[in-house]
Amino acid sequence: MKCKESGCEGEVNLTGESLPMRTGCHSFNEGFPCQKCGRIYWDDGEPVENRQGNGCFLEGDYVIHKDKNGEEVSRACVGR
Repeated sequence: MKCKESGCEGEVNLTGESLPMRTGCHSFNEGFPCQKCGRIYWDDGEPVENRQGNGCFLEGDYVIHKDKNGEEVSRACVGR
């Protein structure tokens, strides 16, 4: 599918390598990053956001949480 990030137009492979994204205290779902900008999506094509509503992006070995202005607000190491 095409990435929904403004100005990106990258590809998201919803059947490719996934990332474990925490959805609760003990639960995880698979997330799939855009191959261009790193925006992470659920398998239904919806963008992943943290509980504060910040977008999630894969950058190297980190999931970066960005606010609506694209500014980093926090990061977490990817647990692969």
